[in-house]
Amino acid sequence: MTSDDSRRSPVPPAGIPRSPGSDPISSTPQPSVAPATSDEGTSTPPSTTRPVSPMPPQVIVNMPGKKRSVAGTVAKVVALLILVVVAFYAIGRATSTTPVTTGDTVAIIHMTGTISASGSGYITPENFYAELSSAEDDPHVKAIVLRINSGGGSSAASVEIATYVQQCTKPVVVSAGDTCASGAYMVASQADWIMGVQSSSIGSIGVISTITDYSDLLTALGIDVENITSGDVKGMGNGTTEITDEQRQILQDQIDEDYAAFIQLVADGRGMSYDDVKTLATGATYTASDCVDNGLIDGTGTLQDAYAKAAELGGIEGGGYAKVSFDISTGSTTTSLLDTLLGMLQ
Repeated sequence: MTSDDSRRSPVPPAGIPRSPGSDPISSTPQPSVAPATSDEGTSTPPSTTRPVSPMPPQVIVNMPGKKRSVAGTVAKVVALLILVVVAFYAIGRATSTTPVTTGDTVAIIHMTGTISASGSGYITPENFYAELSSAEDDPHVKAIVLRINSGGGSSAASVEIATYVQQCTKPVVVSAGDTCASGAYMVASQADWIMGVQSSSIGSIGVISTITDYSDLLTALGIDVENITSGDVKGMGNGTTEITDEQRQILQDQIDEDYAAFIQLVADGRGMSYDDVKTLATGATYTASDCVDNGLIDGTGTLQDAYAKAAELGGIEGGGYAKVSFDISTGSTTTSLLDTLLGMLQ
């Protein structure tokens, strides 16, 4: 190594050993160095050539940082995906509960399934009212189409929904699908116009109450049930005891009252006499063409025909109008979002 300060090799960074017998900068041959002895006691000949620089130890030192960097990137990507899913979910919920309308619009509300006072997956008065009132309050909506595919359900819930339709201030047109029967027809009868295709099953005006008596089964199994009640008819029809004649008559009277109210609702909604409706109120269903003849519906036609009729009744001219669904999405919000996120991670 030369003694010239200007050619003096810089001190290697801490942690990087200087190669014995060589100067990384000077090209002046180096003096001989005695052979080094390895840990095993063997001699290692001195190096006569410029040694190859080892891999920079910084690579090893920085590895944990790189691992942390990769982990941080993955976490950011996952967080971004979650935000995107939440955003799309929120947009979907907003558009499903608050439809966007511009210009003349015909709203559509689907009634599919069983009518019930409450419960997920059922046609309930609360959900139906929210849908109908949302369409009714929208200034762009000129008329409403009810697409019904239901065999009815709860008598009380059907009466409540039918009342909402009767009170609606905008034209309502019913398009019957496969079935528009019993309580579902009660609802339809309050619309301004009803139509269905030839094979639609329509009508079934009537009321039914089913009581299951499994008291004999309990006796056969050796199970004794004792009902302690505040009166003779309290708990009637609970299935653990056979109903008495008195109890049966009470239930029959209730059925007859609901039946009469059903007939009157249809008569008022369809502009028919009570007796004319009662003649048809055998519980039977009719085809669409038969219903046109007997007065239960106004005409035959498809869903698209129902849209056209609604536009006509709503005063929309020229055929230019939007069709917007006002259905409320049902089901658990938390479960739906969780399922979406889990699906992305699979």
